[in-house]
Amino acid sequence: LEAKVAASDPQRVLPDWDRRQRSGLLSQDLADLGLAPSEAVETGRLVTSAVILGTVYVLEGSRLGGALLARSVPEGFPKRFLASSDPALWRTLIELLDDVLVTEDDQRLAIDAAKSAFARFSSSASIFQG
Repeated sequence: LEAKVAASDPQRVLPDWDRRQRSGLLSQDLADLGLAPSEAVETGRLVTSAVILGTVYVLEGSRLGGALLARSVPEGFPKRFLASSDPALWRTLIELLDDVLVTEDDQRLAIDAAKSAFARFSSSASIFQG
């Protein structure tokens, strides 16, 4: 999802996009574990600012959850991805949502994009459930 956002010129709506990217941290953590990231399956671009913001809402929410999960990672295990917390990014995003998503159409597009991103997370997690 991050790659898809990055391909969509997110700086037009998120000037701090560079600070929000974390996939490199995940790749480093996986490398420390002797693993390689899966090939990216997301392609294409997110067309509107509302869709970008809805997707980033889920990515940033996962950052907040990751900060909680990082506390339970055993000593010696990599946790760059989980521990990359910055509460200011969440606050900035919420302010941006209020400023940019002013029409019902934009709000609907953002909500649909967030639901789609949550579905991706759920689908990915189900692979690892027995």
